[in-house]
Amino acid sequence: MEFQSGNGLLLRYWFTAGDVVGTRSWIYRGEWYHETWIRADDGREWRSTAGLLGIAVNRGQRLAFAWCAANDAAAGDLVAVRNCTTGESRAISQAIATAYDRRAYGRWGMLLALLAACAMGQGGYTDTLPAFVVAHWLPCSLILVLVAGLLGFVLSAQVDPDPEREVDRKIQLALAGMEYAWRATADVPLVTIRHQLAA
Repeated sequence: MEFQSGNGLLLRYWFTAGDVVGTRSWIYRGEWYHETWIRADDGREWRSTAGLLGIAVNRGQRLAFAWCAANDAAAGDLVAVRNCTTGESRAISQAIATAYDRRAYGRWGMLLALLAACAMGQGGYTDTLPAFVVAHWLPCSLILVLVAGLLGFVLSAQVDPDPEREVDRKIQLALAGMEYAWRATADVPLVTIRHQLAA
């Protein structure tokens, strides 16, 4: 599945499934740590130490995963997990695409502010500025660049590439479909998944 955001960012999503072959949790210095081993349907095994987005898993349970890569990246990030055995599902955020759509307003703002400060310093336009700014030219220029970068970052974060939540709906539907297919082929009761698809 592919999704192109408003600014041209291409997001590629793919789905995998597998069984939990081992899991353990422990507390160290007041923090919980999780380790889960999954055997994918293609036979490869991989280990997760990130807790699988907070989904509770036990050995022998079936999981479905959604992955995302931005702009043809070789590797992707885990963005959604569904425990097919319990029906619990969780995504990275309500707007999965937002996590990958980082406009460069902050970078461009810092660059333009730096160029403006250099042009004013080299062009002799500092006489029009307040005396405090002229006396402390370097710190004031640095503050200007940082403020421009911060404002640009805030503007970038406000842009939502998927306001209709089209990507979220498609991912959740695909994960529910994977659970339905697993239950149908494994002769597992379909009551839970039918209820969820009807809702």
